[in-house]
Amino acid sequence: MEIKLLAVTATALIILSACQPPSAPPNNSQQTTSSNNCSCSPAVTLTRSAPQVASNGKTVAIDIGHDRVKFGAMSATGHSEFSFNLAFAQRLKTELERQGYKAFLINESGAQIRLAQRTKQAAKGNADILLSIHHDSAKEPDLVEWTYKGKKLNYTDKNKGFSLFVNKSNWENVKLAASIGRGFNAIGIAPSHYHKDSWNLINRDRGIYNRPSLAVLRTATMPTVLVEVGVIKNREEEQRLLNNRYKEKLVKAMVSGINEYLGN
Repeated sequence: MEIKLLAVTATALIILSACQPPSAPPNNSQQTTSSNNCSCSPAVTLTRSAPQVASNGKTVAIDIGHDRVKFGAMSATGHSEFSFNLAFAQRLKTELERQGYKAFLINESGAQIRLAQRTKQAAKGNADILLSIHHDSAKEPDLVEWTYKGKKLNYTDKNKGFSLFVNKSNWENVKLAASIGRGFNAIGIAPSHYHKDSWNLINRDRGIYNRPSLAVLRTATMPTVLVEVGVIKNREEEQRLLNNRYKEKLVKAMVSGINEYLGN
């Protein structure tokens, strides 16, 4: 069977080579055109599709942290945390689906819903994992007041980077967080360690903290991680997080971690 397959492949390559006009100029168009110099019949059309990761039918629930009223932190230039969470979650869903996963958003409308309801929606959607998307603030001692476009705001230049919160009573949560952390590390993003004085830092390199009291982590029935993507109180990091190319880089790093955890 192998010898026959190689023979067929070689024959196909010869036919395709023979059909190519010798003096044809390069053609960047996506259309397939025919040439009067080619006497081969029938015509062979080659199509190229985007590569996909085999997701094994896995489903990912993406919780958009906070809502349009209780919007979470305020960025250095006055954007709500919810707006950052929404934009990142939508990109994450798109990339997961591109790679063959099933993915759905929780609270895309920004309505005020109970935290326990978020995990119920994840369970109802038969999610294999749950990711709660957030963006970080900073503490008072590290904040500096400033005026931006006529608005009195505050910022920090001290803290930046990601943080991953889990309920370590289920070790699968820690394994999922470690995979995501490795994804961020692989593109040169370091954890912030901003919360180390307040919470139990259980993996310094991956920025993983044990936060079992958080409602989403306490009530989830599947492996769950609350992801603080970056510190929006940091002026430089905020500008990066507003950049679409940088967001796409972070999203792909996060999906690589998901792939690692789910065995794809």
